[in-house]
Amino acid sequence: MSLRLVTEETPGRGLVAVALTVAAGGDDDPPGRHGMAHLVEHLMFPRGEGHGDGDGAADGARNAAGAGAAAAAAGRAEERAAQRALDEAGGRAAGAEGAGFVALVQEAGGMCNAETHRDHTVLHTVVPADALPDVLALEARRLLRFRPAPATVRSETAVIAEEIRAAGAGARLWDTVLAALHPGARHAYGTTAELTGVTAEEAESFFRAHYRPERAVLSVVGDVDAGRVAALVEREFGAWTPGLPTAVPSATLPAAVPATTRPAAAFGTLASLTASAFGSLAPLAPPASGAPASLTPPASGTLAPLAAHAPLRSAALRLPSGHVPSPYRPTLGAAIPYARDGVAVGHALADPRGDFRLYVAQVVLCELLRRSRLPHLVATAPEVDAATVQCGYQGQWLASAAPDLALVLLGRVPGAGTEEAVARWLEALGELAATPPGETELRRAARVLRAGCHRQSDSLPARAVTHARAALLLPHTTPDALPAHLAAVTPADVSTAARALLAAPRTVHPLEGAAA
Repeated sequence: MSLRLVTEETPGRGLVAVALTVAAGGDDDPPGRHGMAHLVEHLMFPRGEGHGDGDGAADGARNAAGAGAAAAAAGRAEERAAQRALDEAGGRAAGAEGAGFVALVQEAGGMCNAETHRDHTVLHTVVPADALPDVLALEARRLLRFRPAPATVRSETAVIAEEIRAAGAGARLWDTVLAALHPGARHAYGTTAELTGVTAEEAESFFRAHYRPERAVLSVVGDVDAGRVAALVEREFGAWTPGLPTAVPSATLPAAVPATTRPAAAFGTLASLTASAFGSLAPLAPPASGAPASLTPPASGTLAPLAAHAPLRSAALRLPSGHVPSPYRPTLGAAIPYARDGVAVGHALADPRGDFRLYVAQVVLCELLRRSRLPHLVATAPEVDAATVQCGYQGQWLASAAPDLALVLLGRVPGAGTEEAVARWLEALGELAATPPGETELRRAARVLRAGCHRQSDSLPARAVTHARAALLLPHTTPDALPAHLAAVTPADVSTAARALLAAPRTVHPLEGAAA
């Protein structure tokens, strides 16, 4: 069996999480079919026999099916003490043949969901531990029997179209900057125009080309026995063999990881940190009456209005001596409609597969800038009345391997130009490039990130997703590893990260608010 399995035993919690991660994402979409990977992810949640062809409600059901997971597990401790034999588990799975994946998880009091990224898709589920045989059987069944009906494809295409329409200005802004900085790179949502008319045959062809065992990792974390898990996986997934030959190149995968991870002393990290891991964006200064409207960063909190400033001064850039400017000519992109006037600056981040230490240092750099340097910038630069920076796609760093970017949003006061605002930002970045931050300032930023890692990974699904991503894409991001990497960043590393950010390609987009 070429499917890789990673198991982590965490006794006593009563739950188990399963994550199937496949090297198939938005970057693999066929020409003219942007969003195909996203569509196939939706089609992986069939409702089962007797429920009709469409499963347009699958997303809502799988998102809402988690409220009773912990309570259900607590009442089953005695039941779990006498785990069912493998043949008993198989009998129950056969009895559930008529039910869909989401229905089974709901019945068990669990939750399931999925995420499509640029370079991978992850399907993750958490249920009481005694439901693991059923979940594995249904997980294998939806892989082995993937045959979407035309009506299902149409209904899920309509669901995705609604998701695209519901995406806020922040998401569209990020996608625009990403495309300008990395030509050819695409977000995973897709476009309504290109998904319209997709056939069931096209979806199945994509599935056969990319959903293959040698391109996948199955991770199981929870109150389980690794040997029993291995036997179940061999039984259920043994028939999943490589798909038909295809011209689509396979992803370059790292060497196989050990099949089993024994209990960890403490919970570690989630490889994809959401924006909430950085905390809410608090006001940078007390708002003043009549202050400019706030600048809202994508997928995060808001920057409160700040006090009015003195008349504008010259926008001459004052970088400390020794700074080496970027050898790349910054791209000045077209103006983007937004909630208010401002500037979006995108900087290319290091590739974590090639220089993981530099990437992590840039993550710390962005947090340090957000927490201390940008408030100072707003307080002292009259051209800028709000500022924030996000590291990684929609604030999720390590959500994909590469390419990735740091997105800076600057609010411009009336009368200030784009170049003036950008000059202030580059000045702040140049100061860190020339002079390392103090230990106290650095430790504050690193502690926030480390605490976010621990909070995120204090859940079994987070650990399962992290294990699979580490095995498939980013070997350095195994659970419990990332906080140590963050703690190891030095002041000199932050300066190096700032210089690398300044030297990397960047793109600038004016943001234009609607006329009053």
